[in-house]
Amino acid sequence: LNTAVSLSRVGLHVEVLYIHTGKPELDFYRQALEQHVRVWALKDILPVFFRDRDRQFGSFLESIRIGQSNAFLKLVPAPLVDDVVSLALSFVILQPTVVHLWQDHTNLVGGFAGLMAGVPRIVMAGRSVAPYHYPCHRRYMHRVYRLLLGFPEVSLLNNSKNGARSYAEWLGLERDEVAVVHNGIDVAAFSGESTGGDE
Repeated sequence: LNTAVSLSRVGLHVEVLYIHTGKPELDFYRQALEQHVRVWALKDILPVFFRDRDRQFGSFLESIRIGQSNAFLKLVPAPLVDDVVSLALSFVILQPTVVHLWQDHTNLVGGFAGLMAGVPRIVMAGRSVAPYHYPCHRRYMHRVYRLLLGFPEVSLLNNSKNGARSYAEWLGLERDEVAVVHNGIDVAAFSGESTGGDE
C-alpha cells in the first residue's frame, strides 16, 4: 500500500494486481489502495483478455505453444503453471515496465510470468527470512529462485538486513546481491495524540 501510493504521488503510473482476493483477511487494505491507484484482481482481468482478444494476445498464445514462453513453461513446477500463465497474460494486457512482487509464491510465479511477457524489470521482494523456515516452503523454491536470478532483468530485495542475509545464504549469493529496502511508515496515518504518560 505505502509503496504503490508513494510512487503514485511522485507521478509514476502504478497499478496493483492481486493474485488471491475476495476474503477480508486478504483484502484488508484494498479500499485504501483504490483511492490512489488502479487495482485489478487476477480473476477480473482475464475476462478482458477473452473479450478483447487481438493479434497481440494471439501472438502471445502462439509463443506459449512454440516459442520462448513454451521453453519457460517447461521449467515451471507443475503447481505454479496456471498462475504463471494467467499472470503472463495479465502482463501482456497491462504492459508494465516494472513488475514489483511480494512474498515467495508471488515472486516465483510473477518472475516467470514477467519473463514470458517480456517485462523489462522484475523485482522480487522477500518480507522475512528464507522460506524454508515456514510451512509455506516448497522444495522447488530454491531451484526456481536461482533460475530466475540468472536473468539480468530480475533482482531480489528484502525489508531487513537479517532477511537479506538469510536469503543470500540460502541461495548461495553474495550478501550485496540481495538489496535491503526497509518498510516505510505512513506517519500521516497516526493522529499524534498522546496515549498517556508525560509525552
